[in-house]
Amino acid sequence: MKKLIAVAVLAGFNTGYAQMGDGLSVSSSLLSKNDRAGIHRSEFSFQKTIPVNEKGNSLILGARYIHSSFDFEDRRQSFPTSELERFHAASVKAGYLRILNSKWSLRAVAEPGVSSNFDGAVKFRDFTLTAYVVATMSNKEHTAFFSFGMAYDLQLGFPVGVVSYYRIVNEKLSYHLGVPSFYLNYNFSKRSAIQPFAKLDWTLANIGKPVLPDQEKEKSRLSHLAVIGGLGYHYKIGKSFSLFAEGGYSIFNELQIQTYKLDDNVLYDFDLKNSLYLNAGIRYTLD
Repeated sequence: MKKLIAVAVLAGFNTGYAQMGDGLSVSSSLLSKNDRAGIHRSEFSFQKTIPVNEKGNSLILGARYIHSSFDFEDRRQSFPTSELERFHAASVKAGYLRILNSKWSLRAVAEPGVSSNFDGAVKFRDFTLTAYVVATMSNKEHTAFFSFGMAYDLQLGFPVGVVSYYRIVNEKLSYHLGVPSFYLNYNFSKRSAIQPFAKLDWTLANIGKPVLPDQEKEKSRLSHLAVIGGLGYHYKIGKSFSLFAEGGYSIFNELQIQTYKLDDNVLYDFDLKNSLYLNAGIRYTLD
């Protein structure tokens, strides 16, 4: 079950990033805070779509950086955790959007990057690569969008499916069904909206040097997986800026040191408890 969730996170998270609107976004999250560990994350993302012809075919360019910090309760671990306190993930993105006709479009994206605590020399395991091809079908009014396709990730080593559905009901109400997120958007006005949501959050990063006793030869990575439900609020400032804040609670919260095997890969489980989730940030929309 947990591996299936991880596969779903991979497919949905990266595809959602590929389909985000053009702009700059900066956010800070408290993913977990309890007697086992506190997890904080800061994220910067950018995307720009560049039309190449009158049909609407476009180049997609983007970049993303994520800094994850882990504040462990040392007395609960039997090994030093100082080398697990800071992880960095950075990637660039290049893709192409092709408009096939009034209903169909095709999007192909490649996203190479790195994800590691960078303890020591850079290794091949620090590098990541995700690639996906997604077709989108819309209705005649362009108020409903069904997307499906395939994604491949170097860390998983096999392709996974991508499926999502987005519907604009009216000027005030819209919703999204899929992975990694389900949300319902209700506009109070042209400037403010609330979003009840349920989503998956995932961090997977290489550990440069072994940290566990008697595991000096084992190549390992840190994996954090959470299922979160909550409520978000968005407020638009002027033409281009918007603020957002989210609050919720995790219904599943797992932090592990793992090998690079697909099955039976847990070396150590930090036994996290479910906890409060907070996220806030600012976004600048590009015209």
